[in-house]
Amino acid sequence: MTHFSKNWRAIAQYLSVGVALALITFICFQLRLSLTIATFLYLIVIVLLSLRGSFFASAIVSFVAVGLLDYYFVPPIFSLSVAHPADVVSIIAFLTTSAVITRLVSRVRELMQEKLRQSEAYLAEAQRLSHTGSFGWRVATGEILWSEETFRIFQYGPYTKPTVELVLQRVHPEDTPLVKQTIERASHNQKDFEVEHRLLMPDGFVKYVHVVAHAERDNSGEPRFVGAVMDVTERRRADEALRKAHANLARVTRLTTIGELAASIAHEVNQPLAAVVTNANACLRWLDRESPDLDEARDAVRGIISKTISRPGFARRDSKCNRAR
Repeated sequence: MTHFSKNWRAIAQYLSVGVALALITFICFQLRLSLTIATFLYLIVIVLLSLRGSFFASAIVSFVAVGLLDYYFVPPIFSLSVAHPADVVSIIAFLTTSAVITRLVSRVRELMQEKLRQSEAYLAEAQRLSHTGSFGWRVATGEILWSEETFRIFQYGPYTKPTVELVLQRVHPEDTPLVKQTIERASHNQKDFEVEHRLLMPDGFVKYVHVVAHAERDNSGEPRFVGAVMDVTERRRADEALRKAHANLARVTRLTTIGELAASIAHEVNQPLAAVVTNANACLRWLDRESPDLDEARDAVRGIISKTISRPGFARRDSKCNRAR
């Protein structure tokens, strides 16, 4: 389809050039204009053709123009012969001028096309590196244009014609209502929109994309959107990993705090218990003698009691018991 379109444009271009040469020749001949004026008008046609056509096509038109000049404007007219040497010089000058102009214009056009190709290549590479594709959407006709990176994000072939239906086929089923609502609202309100949703690829892989579009009007006044599609899957996965890391860190912090609290409680409990055990053993030793030393045993028991009630909780309960008595 593309090759046929190019051929048709080339044929239409040649036909338009032929019509232009015919009109110039007819008008100049009917008005009996000079050779200089006809030459100038032919050069204008050749320059315009050089801006849009190739050097080969312009060269062919130049030779055709030389034949027309010789046949209609150089004596003897209606003949391809030249009677005066000055006319030969004029024809040669015209042919040389047209060749130089055609070559210069063609060279400038080639340089501009080369810069355009380089700019497009840089843009495509930048989009690939940033995982950002561009798109255009004409609301009235439904026509959608995608950049190379956009095709890569949606995993469609470069020759696939983008449509809203193809977009919805890639949208995750859970996010389809949101995307449909966004598309309908944008087509009616014709205002900027921004949405983030998931894509479900044919292999089951889930992508996260962030879509931003700007509403504007083309030269005919019809509404259209120009926007960008950013693949933010890596960022979302990084955010999820960071969230899990924060959750794990909080859990470890809680466990560490509980461990420190348990160690502190164990230290606070073990210290008086050790004193109680020591006093209890001393009391047993005083009582196990052949002649029990009751005073020492009482002192050991009093030590046990003092170690017990010296704890804050026991002190409060002991004070309550004293008040009750």
